[in-house]
Amino acid sequence: MLASFVIPKTYRAGVIAIGASCLINSVGGLIVRTTESATEWQLIMMRATSLAAALMVIFAIQTKGKVLTGFWVAGRWALFGGLMVTTANIGIIHSFQHTTVANTLFVLSATPLATAVLARIFLGERVRRATCIAMMAAVFGITLMVRDGIVTGTLFGNAMALMTMLAFSSFMVILRHGRTVNMLPAVIFGAALSAVISIVVSEFDFVVSTKDLTLCFIWGGVISAVVHVLFTFGSRLVLGVEMALLTLLEFVAGPVWVWLFADEIPNQMTIIGGLFVLGAVAGRAIALAKVPKD
Repeated sequence: MLASFVIPKTYRAGVIAIGASCLINSVGGLIVRTTESATEWQLIMMRATSLAAALMVIFAIQTKGKVLTGFWVAGRWALFGGLMVTTANIGIIHSFQHTTVANTLFVLSATPLATAVLARIFLGERVRRATCIAMMAAVFGITLMVRDGIVTGTLFGNAMALMTMLAFSSFMVILRHGRTVNMLPAVIFGAALSAVISIVVSEFDFVVSTKDLTLCFIWGGVISAVVHVLFTFGSRLVLGVEMALLTLLEFVAGPVWVWLFADEIPNQMTIIGGLFVLGAVAGRAIALAKVPKD
């Protein structure tokens, strides 16, 4: 009888991998707050360059050196996905720089709900009632934060967060469409394109402090690469609804890091709106977990 309650080692490993990837990824906002003088475009350039390089190494290992073949197999959907990754890479750093980390992450926490809606529109996937209710609650929460952004002068940052969330959601739908092939080329292409755009927009200004350079290369080349490996491994072992709950760790931990180490405290409206969004995602995951599978 006791054996039936023992969690399989593979499942436990998946939960740990997903949880660890989310906690590690949650330091992105703190890294941006810790930088000294780099502009938004310089931050994008440094992070994207190191991320593209690190993921290219991982992809070369995965394909045993057959990188070009891997890109060819990924096909045109990798290009579409790459454009979404580029949009997200640019949007998230602009959002971090123009509003609180809490605002950015709370808006991004609605990604699973937006993904479900977009998957219904473009892939014909069924959207359950729980998802519709959760989406309405999330929209209400995001509206509160955007409205507050108009009053406090952080509307641009909130708009960038919303753009990033929609780009991430679109990328998730593209991943589902191309799930039979390795879509890592999409992320590599997106990171490389982000780097090129940021270099041009910043007018080839590579002058940054050693601290900023180190932080961004650690963020892109180490943290983001490790997060990708852990999340990819865990996603094969953990159910989707459980992944949705585990990813909330990132959106809760992110504001805590900047509160503890950068003295950034979100205002009351951000907290209220964020709780609506986080609660909507958690409620949706719990509700769907109880629904019998078709």
